[in-house]
Amino acid sequence: MLEMKKNKTEQLLQARVLGGFTLDGVTYHSDDIIEAHPDIIKSLGTAIDPDPAAVDYCLNKQDAVIKRHEWTKPESSIEEVEATQ
Repeated sequence: MLEMKKNKTEQLLQARVLGGFTLDGVTYHSDDIIEAHPDIIKSLGTAIDPDPAAVDYCLNKQDAVIKRHEWTKPESSIEEVEATQ
């Protein structure tokens, strides 16, 4: 009997973009909202502000821009697993 892997849908986080940057070919401008996987949000460091008040500030602007970053977390490779043993 084959077992199907269940896809875990991780919650996306939102953050305010503090300065412009390009991520995977998508340009983000100051005061845009990036909606992304928690690992991506964490990796952006000081280029963003994930504080809910900062996000609300941008969302309350008349011309609010929300961009979703599509990302699939890579599975560990055999080499990575062997290296940790």
